[in-house]
Amino acid sequence: MGAGINPLVKEMMFDFAFNFVDKIYLHVGAENFRSQKAVERLGASKVAEKMVSYVNEPERKNFEYALEKSTWLRAKR
Repeated sequence: MGAGINPLVKEMMFDFAFNFVDKIYLHVGAENFRSQKAVERLGASKVAEKMVSYVNEPERKNFEYALEKSTWLRAKR
C-alpha cells in the first residue's frame, strides 16, 4: 500500500541531524504501539516516560526514545 517514502525520509533526516549531534530524542505516544516498534527497529531505546500536553488536549503519557549516532551508523551497514 505504501510507497516506502517514510523510511527514506527518516534516513535523510537522521543522516542530516547526525552531522551536528550525537544523539536524537524521539517522543512517541504510550498507546502508539506501531510507532514504538518502528523506532525500536531503528535502534532507539526507551529512556523515559513523560506526561505531555499538546495544544487544547489533555495530558497523555509519552515515551522518550534515544537514538545514538554510533547505533545508527552500525544499523546502516
